[in-house]
Amino acid sequence: MKKLLSLCLFICLLLSVSLAAISEEVASATDMRLESVEGIAILTNANGKTLSVRAGMKLYSGYTIATDAQSYAYVSLDSSKVVKLDANSQVEIRKQGDALEILLISGQVFFNVEQPLAANESMNIRTSTMVTGIRGTSGYLSAQGRDTSSISLLDGRAQVIHQGTTDDSEALYVDAGYSVTVTLSSQDASPQATTTQLTADDIPGFVAIELSKDAELQARVAADSGLPVDQIVANASEKLAADQAAQAGPTDWLPIQASTPTPEPTPQPTRRATRAPAPSPTPLPTAIYEEYDSLLWSPFETVAPVVNIPETPPPTST
Repeated sequence: MKKLLSLCLFICLLLSVSLAAISEEVASATDMRLESVEGIAILTNANGKTLSVRAGMKLYSGYTIATDAQSYAYVSLDSSKVVKLDANSQVEIRKQGDALEILLISGQVFFNVEQPLAANESMNIRTSTMVTGIRGTSGYLSAQGRDTSSISLLDGRAQVIHQGTTDDSEALYVDAGYSVTVTLSSQDASPQATTTQLTADDIPGFVAIELSKDAELQARVAADSGLPVDQIVANASEKLAADQAAQAGPTDWLPIQASTPTPEPTPQPTRRATRAPAPSPTPLPTAIYEEYDSLLWSPFETVAPVVNIPETPPPTST
């Protein structure tokens, strides 16, 4: 009976471990994770506390990621949504239920949504001037200060709404191979939107590198945008190096030139203070020396003073 009970308990424990593993696997497909970091990245939670960066760590709503110069961060929003931060970039991730939003604070971010979103899902990328709705496409966004930002599409189609506008009738649609830049000239004026066609030279290096890694993405971009994908891929490394040089400051990436060391001053000998020579005593006259010597007595000799007593004649007897 005891053996049967032990066997039942073992089976229940095994089933619970298996179910936990299955649930963990399902959860990992929908969790947001910081997959990897190249270089230096700073991660803070919703309370502003700095966290230790680890590959594969879970991310939660309100987390902020910032990259340093020549540094990149890869974030998986789920199994089919990937975001890459360019160098010198900062984003905040917000999620509530099936609604996902990425706030691009500064820099650039690349996104690749491999599968179209479900009907109950939404994914927006927000900047200071616009909100871009992503349904199933790839591209990148740039934030140039507080008044200008742009969305460039590599494949698919995206909807752009000016910041502060809720009317869909004013929305813009961006097609693959095009870029839309939205500028706010002042608080009272309406946003200005400009649409331009992309060329191979417009593709940033950090995006070209991702394109060179993914053959499926290359096929999608070539079919949808008409961009010379082969040329972009072939020049990806050179483009990235040029972008890194342009982004870095003069002291960040240029080699530091050795400066001529300042010669140390020759130590001077310490000058010691010299005493003024004592004045020689004025010699006394010889007579004084003789009188002085006559007054000196040996400490080991006692001399009784000499007293002259006059002689008195003895008394006469009577």
